[in-house]
Amino acid sequence: MRAFIAVDWGTTNRRAFRIENGTVAATERDDRGAANVAAGEYEAEVAGIRARLGDLPMLLAGMVGSNIGWRSVPYVAAPAGLAEIAAALDRIDGRTAIVPGLSYRDGLHADVMRGEEVQLLGAVAAGLVPAEALLCQPGTHCKW
Repeated sequence: MRAFIAVDWGTTNRRAFRIENGTVAATERDDRGAANVAAGEYEAEVAGIRARLGDLPMLLAGMVGSNIGWRSVPYVAAPAGLAEIAAALDRIDGRTAIVPGLSYRDGLHADVMRGEEVQLLGAVAAGLVPAEALLCQPGTHCKW
């Protein structure tokens, strides 16, 4: 597996991970969430992350893909698998892409997530949880 940088870019906080051979090799956390980054600053923010963690391909997830982030990336309708999510990546350039969030609507209920779906897929890929499982992700915007 090629090395890459994964960024969980929330509303108020940001977490960046250098991934090598499926393992977190380096990490950084700061308060440069989407609400704290001006519209014209995202390219410089990404360049700064690369300067610190390596000049690598980068996947961005979370509020960076919302209307307060770098680009408003449309949600992918759930249920969706890895192929559907990958097909909807918003490619900034040849080395940087924003992962879309997922949305669910059934006429009575609706919910969305941006970033939590990437955490879930990572947990399954790492063997931390089975693919067929019910998970609760506690936090500011708890998801089941």
